Amino acid sequence: MCCCGKCNQVANIMNTSSLAGKVIRAPSLKRGKNGEASLGEKVKLERVLGLTVSSNAALDCDPDTELVVYPAGCTVVLFNPIKNRQSHLLNSSRKTITCLALSPDGHYLVTGECGHLPLVRVWDLHEEGSPGVQVAELPSHKYGINCVSKDNTTDYAENICSRVSAHN
Repeated sequence: MCCCGKCNQVANIMNTSSLAGKVIRAPSLKRGKNGEASLGEKVKLERVLGLTVSSNAALDCDPDTELVVYPAGCTVVLFNPIKNRQSHLLNSSRKTITCLALSPDGHYLVTGECGHLPLVRVWDLHEEGSPGVQVAELPSHKYGINCVSKDNTTDYAENICSRVSAHN
């Protein structure tokens, strides 16, 4: 038996027969009126098991550092096989990451996402005190992004959706 009382409220709602046509929503994870931090600010992702790679456009490796990057839902996993450690980049839009690519020097990561009005995001992986910081987001797609790449000789991130386009 739970002591928080919310489980009992949910059980009472579930046993009510007058639920026809009503939507039951989970309690909000936003900050409460008393200023308490949300659950999302209290919880830290420790380890990701599995991946959502559907093509070779969603898996990359830096040959110098042996860092392996791959998507797992809306998270990018940065796996260091030498230290057997993971760090993570969370997509703030919570859209599934469909493709990614490291720059040839391993400094930047470019990600593409699926869904309506997806973005190409560029991450700086060498930012102090963080596994990576988003430095750019590139709109102008209507539907999912299938492939991205970063050219180290220019400031361009190339991406492919239903049409090929390039952004500066």
